[in-house]
Amino acid sequence: MPPGTPNLRLVPLTIRKTGPYGFGLMYHVIHLGEDVNALTEWYREVFDADVWWGDPEPNYSGLEKRYATMLDVSDLCVEPMAPEDPADAAAPVARSFSRYGRHFHSVAFMVDDIYGFAQHLLDRGVYIGKPGGGRMEEVPDDIVYFYPSPRDVGGLMVQVTRFGSMNGPAVDPDPRMQDDWEERRKHWSEGPIGIERLAYVTVGVRDLEASRKTFQDLWLAEPVWEGEDLGRGVDSCFLQLGHLLIELAEPHRNDSHLARHVEQFGDLIYGVTFKVKDVDQAGRHLTSKGVRSRLLTHAVLAAEPDDCHGGTFFFASETVPGDPFEV
Repeated sequence: MPPGTPNLRLVPLTIRKTGPYGFGLMYHVIHLGEDVNALTEWYREVFDADVWWGDPEPNYSGLEKRYATMLDVSDLCVEPMAPEDPADAAAPVARSFSRYGRHFHSVAFMVDDIYGFAQHLLDRGVYIGKPGGGRMEEVPDDIVYFYPSPRDVGGLMVQVTRFGSMNGPAVDPDPRMQDDWEERRKHWSEGPIGIERLAYVTVGVRDLEASRKTFQDLWLAEPVWEGEDLGRGVDSCFLQLGHLLIELAEPHRNDSHLARHVEQFGDLIYGVTFKVKDVDQAGRHLTSKGVRSRLLTHAVLAAEPDDCHGGTFFFASETVPGDPFEV
């Protein structure tokens, strides 16, 4: 190696898997809005996001009747999405937007044995939706992806996708999968907001014990930590599902944003938390971008959802006890 050449660690993101069906990469979080271009530009402005799909023209799906892009903020991939205009009220994306408005909509996982996991759910009476709508009665041999009904699986809307089935322009350019990923992620960790990685995704729930049982029995998620967080006003259970830490959070204060969310929507994906170097640094950056924020504890900062296109973002400088992704 010539003198002065940086010693780069050329490896993609190391993906951790759980369970007998091989739950792996949490591929993306869908952020639903009314204008996909405005939402994508907001991510660029606030998070200096790397937009790698649907740029400069958003992708249009005639099956789902929606527009979308994809972008990375550190190791979190977000799919900004909006229904076509005028919206078809019968289309799933338009129905979700009509019901929930601007909101985090769902997550997507890559799974090794998608056939086995689909059969695992059907055997337990879970309603599985087919792409484009309709109920799956039997698992087809050529299954590529499916959606379990959130009502049956703990409130989380998930696109379950067969690993290796989606190679192409919507997967291959993902910065997390490139050999220079360890260098690319410094774009955020050494940038003005100081994001080190995704910490966890929060699902707001009415009954923590019932939700924990559902996630362990149906999703086969692995327990990490459970306890009370007085500063945030929640009882929490953290579980690992593939390459994702999930927080199940039951509010114990009626005046909190989470309590209002659970009261309005029931069990549903609620927020995204980034691990940051310093919450004060993150707060100053958000303020400079016109995003209001407030400290919930000495180590957790909450951004104002109205300034984030309805997304609920948190920034934490401390990790969850036993966090499997902390190195």
